[in-house]
Amino acid sequence: MHLPDIGGTSMKISRAYQLLSPSDASALAPRVDGLEVSTTALGVELGTPSIQTILANGVFTDLTGWTIYNSVVPVITDGILNLSSNGASLRSLRTTQNFAIGKYYLQIRYKHNSGGIALLASDSTTASPVVKQFAYITEVTPDYVTASYIVDLTATATYFAIGRVSAAAFNTDIDYIGILNLTGIFGEGNEPTNVADVDTLLNLVPTGLWITNVVKITNFKSLLTFLLGKTQVSDVEITSIKGDISTINDTLNANNKWFGKKLGILGDSQSVGPYIGDTYVEMLQSHFGFASVDNQSVVGSNISRNLDGGEGTVYRFTSRYTDLALDNDLLIVFGGTNDYSSDVALGSLADAPDGASGATFYGAMKFLCEALIEKYTLATLCFMTPLQRGNGYATLNGVGKTLEEYVDVMLDVCGYYSIPVLDLFRCSGVYANSDVHKTLYMPDALHLNEAGFARILPKVTSFVENI
Repeated sequence: MHLPDIGGTSMKISRAYQLLSPSDASALAPRVDGLEVSTTALGVELGTPSIQTILANGVFTDLTGWTIYNSVVPVITDGILNLSSNGASLRSLRTTQNFAIGKYYLQIRYKHNSGGIALLASDSTTASPVVKQFAYITEVTPDYVTASYIVDLTATATYFAIGRVSAAAFNTDIDYIGILNLTGIFGEGNEPTNVADVDTLLNLVPTGLWITNVVKITNFKSLLTFLLGKTQVSDVEITSIKGDISTINDTLNANNKWFGKKLGILGDSQSVGPYIGDTYVEMLQSHFGFASVDNQSVVGSNISRNLDGGEGTVYRFTSRYTDLALDNDLLIVFGGTNDYSSDVALGSLADAPDGASGATFYGAMKFLCEALIEKYTLATLCFMTPLQRGNGYATLNGVGKTLEEYVDVMLDVCGYYSIPVLDLFRCSGVYANSDVHKTLYMPDALHLNEAGFARILPKVTSFVENI
C-alpha cells in the first residue's frame, strides 16, 4: 500500500484518544464559550467510536487470509495486488469478521486495465450466491483512482470477494481496499447515507490510517464541522448551536495556548513505552493538538551519567539535550528513576553544575537546567518527577538513598532555577506496591501501560495547561 507522507512522529495515531464525552459538559463548556449542543440529538456521540476497516489484510502486504478460487492469478509487487483471470468463473476470497445486517462503506484505490471486476459480499466459499455487490468496475483507468461505495446488506454474509461469478477475463491493479461497518460505528438509523459524507469524515484523519489502524476523530472542530454539514442533508439534527462555526474555531484556538505548537520531550523508557499502546506523549498531542512532537527519549537513560546498554552506550540527558530542536515551544523533561537505580550519589545544592562526570545528581540537574535555559530561551521548560516504583517506597539503593530523595533533589534544583515541576511521585494516582494497581496500570511495577498513562493524564494536562 502506498500512503502519502504524514509527517514523522507527530502523526502517530494508532489509537488516538477520544473527544470529550457528551456527558462531560462541565469540561467542554469552559473551552467552547457560547456553544450549546444537544448531544442526544446528534445521533452519534462526540466521543466517536473506533473507525477501522473490517478487512484484516486489505493493504496486500502478502496474501495472508486470501483464498484463491479457480483460475484467478494474484501477484503482489511492492504492496500492489495485480489480479487477473484467463476467463473462467473465479473468485479470490477473503474471510471477513462476518458481515452482519447493516450499512457498509467500501473504499478502493485501483488501476483497472481490462475486462470487468466485481467487489462482492458472499455467503459461500465459491462466492455464489452473491449477497450484495458493492461495485462492478469496467472502465479502464490509465492511472490509479480512488472510489467509494455504500451498500445496505439486508442479509448476513461470510466472505468478501474480488472477481466475477460469470466467465470473463480481467486485469486490475489494487493498492488497497477498506470496508467500514457504518452501522457498527454510528448505530442503526444514524449511519451516513451519502458516500461524500463518509469521505469527508475520513478526511479528518491522515490518509489511509483507517485502512491499517484503529483511529478516532480527535479534532473537535473538524468533527463538529462534519456534523454541521450533515444537517444540510437532514441526517443529523442539532437542536441548539450558538455561535458561528468560525467563531467556535477561533474560541477553541484562543483557549488552548498549545494548539499548533511544538512539543519536545527529553526522557527515558516512560516516554517511549514498553507496552502496546500510547504513552502520555501521544495523549498530550491528541489532547492539545500539538503540531509536532520531538521525542528525544532513550530507554534506560540517566540524567547524570552514561550507561553501557549492552548494544552500545546509553547516553545521559546532560549530553542528549542538544538533540532537541531549537523551535520547540514546550520542553518536558521526565526522568531520574534510572539515576536512583544506577546508584548515583545525591550531592548537595552547593555542587557546581556538572554535565560530564555524573558524580552527583545535584550537579547533573543543575547543569541540565542551566543548559536548557540558555539553549532554549524562548521555550517553556518543565520537569516531571519519577513515578513510584514497586520495590518499596523506602527501599535503599546502593548508595543508601531512596527514590524519594532523588525526587526531592529534582524539586530542589528546579525550584532554585524557577522551573515548574509536576511531582508524579506523590500525585500520580498510581501506587506501585498495590497488586491491583500493578495489574491495571503498571504490570512490571515500574513502567506504565496505556491504562496507566490514561490514569495520570488529567494531572499532566492540568499541569501543562497552567505553566
